[in-house]
Amino acid sequence: MLVLRILGWTLLGVLALLLVLLCVPVRLTFRFSPGGAEATLRYAFLRFPLAGEEKRRRAEEKAARQARKEAGRRSKKKKQEERPRSLGDKLRQARAFLPLTGPVLHLALRLAGKLLRCIKIPHLRVRVQVGGEDPAKAAVQYGAISAAAGNLLARLEKDGRLGTYSVRICPDLLAPAIQAEGEGKLSAVPLRVLGALVCLLPEILRLLPRLAKAGERAEEAAAPEQNAA
Repeated sequence: MLVLRILGWTLLGVLALLLVLLCVPVRLTFRFSPGGAEATLRYAFLRFPLAGEEKRRRAEEKAARQARKEAGRRSKKKKQEERPRSLGDKLRQARAFLPLTGPVLHLALRLAGKLLRCIKIPHLRVRVQVGGEDPAKAAVQYGAISAAAGNLLARLEKDGRLGTYSVRICPDLLAPAIQAEGEGKLSAVPLRVLGALVCLLPEILRLLPRLAKAGERAEEAAAPEQNAA
């Protein structure tokens, strides 16, 4: 009986700790300018650089290691040449997935909308200069960017997902093209993101078998051509 109590309290403590961790917001800090961009993802005391000098250095080191591994594989084993697929093969395989295009696109849009509603913007500062060689085209672009930014900011303010912000869009006929600079912070609570995914989980599970069957039909459609070859 004592062992069961200990196991129960241990399990309860693990679940409580997991709940607390899911309530800790994930924060993304970014800064961009014509010279480059920097982005850092933070969770509690963890920090993950996503862009900038440190990220670029790590990517270069990883690419170098992968290149060395690939060179070693090629020296040990000659790469087998595969018969290029004909246009008929590609069309038959694409036809198998065509009936699922609508459901997949609808589900992807719903998922993107739910995930975007989980994101808050505590701080945002953006400055955009709209210019170009053609003044008339630059004026049209300025109007389109201003309208889009105004609608987006109004929607974010209405939903209560926008904190302090400063967005300036100004025409500059001397600028060679559109230039932008700014900085901001995004935050999202993992528990809310998980809830959004759980809401769509039944639809995702219903769609996965249909995708698997479509993949089988695509393989069967390409099989006759491969046997004929």
